[in-house]
Amino acid sequence: MEEKPHPLFFGKGDHGFSLVEILITLFVLSVGLLAVCGLTSGVMRSNAFSNKLTTATTLAQEKMEELRGRGYAAFPSGAAVVSEDYSSMALHPSFKRIVDTQDAGTPQNRLKKIAVAVYWDGDAHRVVLETLLGE
Repeated sequence: MEEKPHPLFFGKGDHGFSLVEILITLFVLSVGLLAVCGLTSGVMRSNAFSNKLTTATTLAQEKMEELRGRGYAAFPSGAAVVSEDYSSMALHPSFKRIVDTQDAGTPQNRLKKIAVAVYWDGDAHRVVLETLLGE
């Protein structure tokens, strides 16, 4: 009675893998690796965008808190726009910030509408925060 070889080992007449089997394996492996590379680059782009979005939101919030700290009396009547262009913020040269203040409602209301917008990527993206400031 002839003993059967274990399936993990080569039996009689098996001399390794054929060229076709190796080529198919390499094709499947390369398709998988390309998919992983595409996924990795997408994740890196998303992380970069999230970082810029977080920075822009922080810059807008800091400016908004500064303006609210000044109080109602610090703002003149009517509308005013103050702009900090690209490269004007020392630690964040790739961002631009615009502050727009205007009267909100009637003079009896004594309200100011304040909007802070932060732009990046050549004005392709922006974050805008708005608030009302009363006397």
